[in-house]
Amino acid sequence: MRQNEISITLLSDVGGHLGCVRENLKSTVLLKKALDEATKRSEIIAAIATLYVTIVQANVKERTYELLKGHDLVQKILGQKGKIDDVMERLPTAFAAQEEREKYREFLDFDTLTERLRNTNFVSIEFMGVNGEWRLARFIVKSRDAHGNAVDVLYVVRDITEEKSRELMYQKQLKESMEDAHRANLSKTAFLRRMSHDIRTPLNGIVGMIHIAEKYNNDVVKLRECRKKVLQSADYLQNLINNVLDISKLESGSLVLEHKSFDLAELLRNNLTVVAMSAYENGVRFEGGVEASTIRHRYLIGSPVHLSRVLMNLSSNAIKYNHFHGTVNVHCEELSDDGNIAVFQFVCSDTGLGMSEEFQNHAFDAFAQEGKQSTTTFSGSGLGLSIVKDIVERMGGTIELESEENVGSTFTVTVPFEIDYLVENNDSQKDSYSQDMDLSGKRVLLVEDNVINMEIAHEILGEEHLNITEAKNGKEALEIFQNSRLDEYDVIIMDVMMPVMDGLEATKAIRMLEREDAKKIPIIAMTANAFEEDRKACLEAGMNEHIGKPIDIPRLKRAITKLLTKKG
Repeated sequence: MRQNEISITLLSDVGGHLGCVRENLKSTVLLKKALDEATKRSEIIAAIATLYVTIVQANVKERTYELLKGHDLVQKILGQKGKIDDVMERLPTAFAAQEEREKYREFLDFDTLTERLRNTNFVSIEFMGVNGEWRLARFIVKSRDAHGNAVDVLYVVRDITEEKSRELMYQKQLKESMEDAHRANLSKTAFLRRMSHDIRTPLNGIVGMIHIAEKYNNDVVKLRECRKKVLQSADYLQNLINNVLDISKLESGSLVLEHKSFDLAELLRNNLTVVAMSAYENGVRFEGGVEASTIRHRYLIGSPVHLSRVLMNLSSNAIKYNHFHGTVNVHCEELSDDGNIAVFQFVCSDTGLGMSEEFQNHAFDAFAQEGKQSTTTFSGSGLGLSIVKDIVERMGGTIELESEENVGSTFTVTVPFEIDYLVENNDSQKDSYSQDMDLSGKRVLLVEDNVINMEIAHEILGEEHLNITEAKNGKEALEIFQNSRLDEYDVIIMDVMMPVMDGLEATKAIRMLEREDAKKIPIIAMTANAFEEDRKACLEAGMNEHIGKPIDIPRLKRAITKLLTKKG
């Protein structure tokens, strides 16, 4: 019996011990869990703390604080703990730039903090530090009393110098962009005012001269004078439109340079003949020209149409802003070559009005005009030099300006070109066709849908005694050619934009015909589509030449002569 009691007692002790063990194990698990959670919270707090250079815990009611994190200067001023009122006045002076201190002082004011935090859990401020760095300071509510007033708060400070610098840079760029846009709008508004005047001036000249010509039907001298003035006005209007289109293409990045073979000597001769004539008509003496130029490699590869535009823009300005009996000199010098690339310098100088030093800094800006009175009827659009600079730079060249008021201006354009040895080594090609070829009796299929343009083209070609067959659209032209005898037509002059069938489709259809002359008959595009991509589209369709409208009569005649000579 006694043994049983002992056994029961022992078992009871063991059971009690096991119960204690079980409770201890449960407590250990709970403790470990609490420790893990505390560790996790500490890690989160530590991670967040890396964002802040200063962390302070403060009691708003008791106006006490405890520094949890801060660099040396913060620790020196605040210590570990203290009264808010003892350090408040020192903080703005120690940490904020002069112009930021009052704003920072108001933010730190604990007398108003409770009210500022009443309906929000934090308030913030950005301020510049004494060394130019930027800080974001924030009060965050940690606990509130029964009335909802903030009691415990965290004061944290973060360094935002890098992101603030980016923001300020963006704001600066945005402001500069807005100012640039505003200036551009003002310039374009002024430009449109000038455009309205400059477009109406030649139009008024054209219409007015036509009315005058009607009154002097039988006066040949007066009619010739009216015709001359109409052509001058029309030429100016055409140049104005070309400049506007060029600036639009340049701004959109869609201006495409050519990459084709050309004869520099011929290009200069053609352009400077026009310049010399214009100078003479405006009472200005022309000097220079091909004869005054030094050209060792005349056959080059580049963009001749754009080189011509550069030379004509500079030359026309030199004439326009010159003195009566002044001088314009345009010449070219080949500076060097490395066997593949030749570098040329084109110089356009005048003894004209010149430019002020101030204006020279903006001479190449779009729409820029100094306001000087030109010696010609038309003042210009302010686009020429801007276009010239852009084109020259796209050609891989440079342009320099020297000018003095009432003395004159000199523009120096330096441009590299590829040497075209394929042509240069075959001198027989230089004069492979005669500019004076007799076109009498040659048969032309003229395709044009506009009645007035047809009449003009017919009249021009008729002066060369050509036999002309007319077609009003591409489909009609195709049918006429299909039904013609072999080699009945010597050349086709084709408009591009036409109803029923356009010129590109008609050209492709003609080239595909199963007859020998369909492949070799010269087809010349004569169109108002004057951009480089339009020219390329015409050549890709099978045309041989591209002549823009208004019709350049000498160029049209040269094109016909060249193509007929090659065909023969």
